[in-house]
Amino acid sequence: MRNKTILLLLFLSLACPPCMAQLTYIVQPTLRPKVSMGVHGKGFFTDALLCVRWRALEGGAVKYTHQSLLIGAGIEHNYRFKKDFRLVPKLVTEYNFGKKGLMLRLQNRFYPAKDMDYRRLSWQVCPEIGAHFSHAFTIGYGYSFAITNASCTPSLGHQVCLSFNYILKD
Repeated sequence: MRNKTILLLLFLSLACPPCMAQLTYIVQPTLRPKVSMGVHGKGFFTDALLCVRWRALEGGAVKYTHQSLLIGAGIEHNYRFKKDFRLVPKLVTEYNFGKKGLMLRLQNRFYPAKDMDYRRLSWQVCPEIGAHFSHAFTIGYGYSFAITNASCTPSLGHQVCLSFNYILKD
C-alpha cells in the first residue's frame, strides 16, 4: 500500500508542474463531453464524462498551440461484475502535450461495495500515458490500483482506454 502511494505522488509531482508551467497563456475554458471504453485486467468498462478544457496560446498571440488541460467528472459502468451492477463516479485530469501527440491522464474511480453500498468505497487510481489525435481521440495505457478499501473491490490492474472528445465549439 505504501509503495502505491509513493508511486502516485511521484507521478503527480513529475507530471503536473511541467504541465501547468506550459499553460502560461490560456484561453477561456470550453466544455467537452467525453466518452471512453476500455479493457483492464478484470474486464471491460465504458464511461461518460463532462470535461472543461483550457488551451494554451503561443506567446500570448491569438495562434493556438495544441497543448491543453482537461478536468472532468462523470460516471462509469464496469462489466467486471457479472451479477451485481455498479455505477462508479469518476474524476479525470488529462494533459495533452501539443503537437508531440503525447497525453498524461490521471483517473480516479470510486467503486461502491457490492449492491451499490456507497458507504464503503474503494478509491481506485489509474495513471495513464498515451497519445492524442487532434484532441478528438486519445488512446492510453495505465495501471489501476486501489488506494483504499481494496477488500470491497480488488485492484483492476493493467488498462487500455480509447476516448472520444466531442467538440462542441472552439
